[in-house]
Amino acid sequence: MMVDLHKSFHVSTTEVARRHYAYAMDICLWLATGHIIFGYNGLIDYVRYHVIPGRYWVAAGIVLLGYRLLFLCKDGLSGYSPGKWVCDLRVVETSTGEPIGPLRSMMRNAILIVPIIGEIIIWAQLHFGNRSFDKWAKCRVVDVADDLCA
Repeated sequence: MMVDLHKSFHVSTTEVARRHYAYAMDICLWLATGHIIFGYNGLIDYVRYHVIPGRYWVAAGIVLLGYRLLFLCKDGLSGYSPGKWVCDLRVVETSTGEPIGPLRSMMRNAILIVPIIGEIIIWAQLHFGNRSFDKWAKCRVVDVADDLCA
């Protein structure tokens, strides 16, 4: 007997679209922040000349990895990232329904340490409900508008 995975694990396309929009907003804001406020080159040059003299690639790797690690905590402020806040979504603990903190945010976003592949895996998993790292971090994304109306 063949099982239609799309039917058996289907999540509403509206919810999936809102999660995609929220993630896209977070990425755009993260990139803009990195280039405008922190200025990759300025920060890399500072590390290269003052912390690790003469080691440009080591300095660049440290700065970019550190900045990538900051992105993992994006949902840790009351369960919201900027994109989720705009799209009325929130990340909560599955057991208590309370917003997640920075540690659970890092756990659920850990796959993003691997550039491009992490994003592809997340975008593919959204169509089947919770991401695998959501289950590992024991959290889920909820619609805030539904909670306010109830």
